[in-house]
Amino acid sequence: MARIPNSSDASSMWKLNDLYLGRLGDEWPEVPVPEQCAFSRGTTGSVTGSYTGLSNGDGSLIGTGTPMTNGWGFGPTAVDYLTYQVAQPSGWPSTLYTLDWIMVSPPYSGGNYVGGMLLRITTGTDLINNIVYDGNIPVTLYTASTTYQKVAIPAVGSISGSTNQYMNTDYNIGISWDTTWSASGSYFSGTPHQTRETHTLSDGRTIYMNWHNNVSSSGGGWKNNNQTNYSGYGQLYLFGCGFI
Repeated sequence: MARIPNSSDASSMWKLNDLYLGRLGDEWPEVPVPEQCAFSRGTTGSVTGSYTGLSNGDGSLIGTGTPMTNGWGFGPTAVDYLTYQVAQPSGWPSTLYTLDWIMVSPPYSGGNYVGGMLLRITTGTDLINNIVYDGNIPVTLYTASTTYQKVAIPAVGSISGSTNQYMNTDYNIGISWDTTWSASGSYFSGTPHQTRETHTLSDGRTIYMNWHNNVSSSGGGWKNNNQTNYSGYGQLYLFGCGFI
């Protein structure tokens, strides 16, 4: 369906005849809709199978059961972090994609968590420089013992940056909280785990996401290290990305 450009996206405004021709020739095509895909650090239970890949690209499938069954403390003084990279095995050039959502663990017991999730993404070797996304995302995490919850990431950070990222580039992601949890949080036990997951998009492209650690100091200079391990336990175990 053609559309009439406005003064910000065309050199001049369309006349009625231009509109007619545009409709016939579809000279102004619709913006393509990204295809979403989920990537998981786990290989069993509620973080694998239908909970990953294109079947859960929008993060609407919320698993239950293991491995989110252990108590863990969360609050404003600590950060859970790791490094990730999205790429194509054959070396796809640095092309834009978006990080759309992550899954986080809810309280393991006690009351719900109502507050902000501090999300920061950087390049380099720490969590205080080269910031590409910085935001405080309002969340309500419900006590549910063994499930997890999706947090959608706003396209533009409330402090700075956006979710636009480049293939074949390492990013450090850290999450913290603006309020101390009233109860222990659950966490991904990480057994068994993987440091790379691969999926194939509808257009045939094979995409992988891998996890490692480029942060050279504990806590990345931002907060205390809350012990998430890229090759095992902790937070940050399901990621949702969008591809054009």
